[in-house]
Amino acid sequence: MIFRPKSKLIIIIIIIIIIIIIPLILLAIGIILMSLRGDEDAWIQDRNGSWQKHGNPAEVTDFNTCAKYFPVLLTYPEQCKTPDGKNFVNKE
Repeated sequence: MIFRPKSKLIIIIIIIIIIIIIPLILLAIGIILMSLRGDEDAWIQDRNGSWQKHGNPAEVTDFNTCAKYFPVLLTYPEQCKTPDGKNFVNKE
């Protein structure tokens, strides 16, 4: 059995729904999902390969604490710099 609408108005409404409304709904869902993802840059991978929350600890006083929260420079000896400019060297 073939679907045969009784008027051209029904065909136009169906076309509008398919071409305009459905993509707008999908776009809105995508925007909502992207905003709920959170800050993916807040995580870094440490030297042991495990993921750590990247952020500002209360007080950084040595290399190990710095390396836990901030990236380690690829130098020898290893160095870690905080965003406020403090530099810590790995003495091990």
